[in-house]
Order: sequence, then C-alpha cells, then structure tokens
Amino acid sequence: MSFSILVTNTIIPVDEMQLDRRARQDILNYGGIDSMHAAKGIGCIRWQSPTARESWWQQQRLRPQAKQARVQDVVDYANRMQQGEFPPFAHVYLHPSLTGVAPLMVIDGTRRTVAYLEAGFQNIPVLVFRRKPIAATGNPPSSA
Repeated sequence: MSFSILVTNTIIPVDEMQLDRRARQDILNYGGIDSMHAAKGIGCIRWQSPTARESWWQQQRLRPQAKQARVQDVVDYANRMQQGEFPPFAHVYLHPSLTGVAPLMVIDGTRRTVAYLEAGFQNIPVLVFRRKPIAATGNPPSSA
C-alpha cells in the first residue's frame, strides 16, 4: 500500500472505548489520553498495484483460522460502506513527539483502512494522537 497523511489542526474529542485494547495500551504507554490531543486527518491510500492487492488477500487467507475473523471484518466493513454506513475514522496513529522527528505509529484501524480501499475510497478519515504542548509557565527551566 502507498500512504500519505495530512494532519489538520482540528482537535476532536475521542472516547477511548472507540479504540481497541492495543491502541488504548499504546496511548497509556505514551502518557495517557489526558496528555494527548486527537487531531483529524486525511489519509490518501492506494494499493501499489492489483498484484499487491491480491498478494495481501492471499496472505490473509493463509493466516491461522483464529485470525480469519479479521478478514471477515474487512469484508463486513466494506459492505456497510457501500450501503452508506461509514466508521468515524480508519487508521489511528500515535505521534510520540511534538518535534516531528519520530515517525507516526499505527495503533488501530488497519481493517477499517483496507475496507475503505475495498469499498473504492482512496481518501479516508484518520486520527492522529499527539502530545499536548506543555503549558508555558514563564519561568526558565532550572539548571539543576
């Protein structure tokens, strides 16, 4: 897949329960939801080629039976999208720094993202969690 992400300055409230367990744990590991903003973004995504798409699906079919439900989730999401029912976001990213040096880390939404592709969409809604800026106190940092 080929991705590009545009993150806006639009901060939105997000209920932690909209995220899966792994995403909640990742956010907790980086300071917790109260230390972060969720910013709206747009992900531009596409398969690199029809062969790449087929290869991805073939890999999914070879996964253990316990993981096959994930493939069905993609199909179910795509079917609902084709009927006009869209999830509020696809991929969820965590940006662990304010500097822009650290890369974005996907923490949730891969099945929703693939479903958007399968439903024929290339511009998808995403969320990016990033640390809230530390409030300025007007005091210089101590040199202790």
